[in-house]
Amino acid sequence: RWSPTPPPPKPKACSDVFKSCSSKETDCFLNDGDDTSSFSSCDSAVKNVLSDFESKKSAKDMAGMNDYIAGGVAGSALMEASCLTVLRYLHTSKNQQCPMPRPPTLPDITEEADKVTLFTLGDW
Repeated sequence: RWSPTPPPPKPKACSDVFKSCSSKETDCFLNDGDDTSSFSSCDSAVKNVLSDFESKKSAKDMAGMNDYIAGGVAGSALMEASCLTVLRYLHTSKNQQCPMPRPPTLPDITEEADKVTLFTLGDW
């Protein structure tokens, strides 16, 4: 007897797990199997990075922001941080203080032509 494959579990929204993400507009998600209880200092670390980033931004402290830009907290053009970028920074640059978030969802690209040239910019 055939039975349909159940859909994959929905990822957890970062704002549902880390309170410091609740005030930021973001499409940040965590893998359903991530054990967020093992990241007990993540919430305060996110809060500290966001606060420090905003203070450096308002003071136009470009030298102080270089580490954040290099770490991917913000792009040098938009100078905007989100929970997705901060969680990724704290995972990759700060000894995995937070879980690695899932990359943002992107629309499917479709093309009818036989041959295409695709050029993308991004950091995922």
